[in-house]
Amino acid sequence: MNIDNKLKVIAVVSLMIILVFGTAFLVTVRLFVPPQFSRAQQAANLLFLIFAIAISCYILLITYITARAVSTPIHVLHEATRKVQAGVYSVRVNILTGDELQDLGSAFNEQVRELEQLEKNREELENAKKMFLALAAHELKSPLTATEMQLEMLDTGQFGKVKVSQKESIAVARRNLSRLHYIITDILDLTRLEAAQLNFERQKCSLKPYLLDLIHEMKAYLPEKKITLKTRISNLPAIFTDPNRLIQAIRNLLTNAYKFSPKKGIVSLSIKDEGNHLLFRVEDQGPGIEKENWGRVFEPFFQEKASLSRQYGGVGLGLSVCKGIIDSQGGKIWIEGEKGSTFVFTLPIKSSEHPRPVALLFSSGK
Repeated sequence: MNIDNKLKVIAVVSLMIILVFGTAFLVTVRLFVPPQFSRAQQAANLLFLIFAIAISCYILLITYITARAVSTPIHVLHEATRKVQAGVYSVRVNILTGDELQDLGSAFNEQVRELEQLEKNREELENAKKMFLALAAHELKSPLTATEMQLEMLDTGQFGKVKVSQKESIAVARRNLSRLHYIITDILDLTRLEAAQLNFERQKCSLKPYLLDLIHEMKAYLPEKKITLKTRISNLPAIFTDPNRLIQAIRNLLTNAYKFSPKKGIVSLSIKDEGNHLLFRVEDQGPGIEKENWGRVFEPFFQEKASLSRQYGGVGLGLSVCKGIIDSQGGKIWIEGEKGSTFVFTLPIKSSEHPRPVALLFSSGK
């Protein structure tokens, strides 16, 4: 029960007590006053009773008004505090009681003003980081593409005959450049996803041909590990989505599964029609992810174990991009199981035509 209700109960109970005692006194006067008492004495008793009741009501009213003067500012501060907890730092209170409660309100306003400034500084810092990464990634992409072209021309002998040892060095350089290219692309995708500026070419389409191409592509991925890809794909309806972005998300999950699976391991991909949405599952036989890190694996640059990241490569952006693509189209992604890793996500069959901004990069998740 809040303060206002408690005050109302106290006022009603007090009034009832006064009325009961006053009525009892009046009845006592009428029944037990001896007849020899004059009417003047009885009238005086009655006037005394009325005066007592009036004084009691006046005291009760003053008490209620005083209590309200205290409870109202407290109620205002309580509501303002709840707004601050929700992240609304523009709230202010206007308490003009001329006492300690007014001082408390002024201190509250000052503290909230400082929190508002800190939040603005944090947002400016986040925006600066995002802008820096986006500009750096964009500026790196052009010379990177030119370097890749030069290496390809060198590898194909357009600048003269290349020895076997030189070809091996060129192949290493091309693989590293390719890896850097994917990292830069992921950074650009992340910044665009947060601003809802990543291009989505939505269309009503069948996923089957895109999935067949992806399955064929994965056969050539990490051939030295001899991973077996098992698929369980039911008859899928046409879905309104960007098929290339969706395949990008599935590819990110599959490449992660391949990286962390042991040699001759099994990776499973299943897709099921659930009526209003499609349910996707990617399972592997790798070391798995600690349960306390299930939510953090989708944060940019998060690496659960440094030793594993050095062994398998990557900088921790693929899952963030994957989550961003799915979230922006109204889907959800999560992790299941403790033996190996199982990534599950849903995607509405009829998704929105406009992508939603998502909080991923240097974001507090508010």
